[in-house]
Amino acid sequence: MFNGNIDLKLTYCSSVTLTRRIVFREEQRLKKIEDLQRKEALSQQSDLERQLRLDRLREKVCVSVAADPMRVLRDTEAYRSRLLTLTGQEGQRDLQAPLFVQHGYTQDQVGLSASRALSAVHGHCAEG
Repeated sequence: MFNGNIDLKLTYCSSVTLTRRIVFREEQRLKKIEDLQRKEALSQQSDLERQLRLDRLREKVCVSVAADPMRVLRDTEAYRSRLLTLTGQEGQRDLQAPLFVQHGYTQDQVGLSASRALSAVHGHCAEG
């Protein structure tokens, strides 16, 4: 009988311990679920605030120009200013003139110097 009493006490203690563990684990699981829900709510709230900020920024920088298809055919400001500087300073200038001065030889000059070099080589051969 003494053995049975000890077994009964051990069983009772282990069942109490198991019950406490089950309750603790359930509390931990519920706490984890609440934390996840709280994080999700915070994430949704921050996304909503971010979208609102972006919408306000989009409203500030939105294009407020009326559609004008003829705008494509008009001169640009840069072209008009270049035209004014070209015609204003030196009278009427050729707009097709090159923008930069080229320093070097033309193709004709290069061909001429090559023919001179050939004639010089042939001339030395004929003399020698």
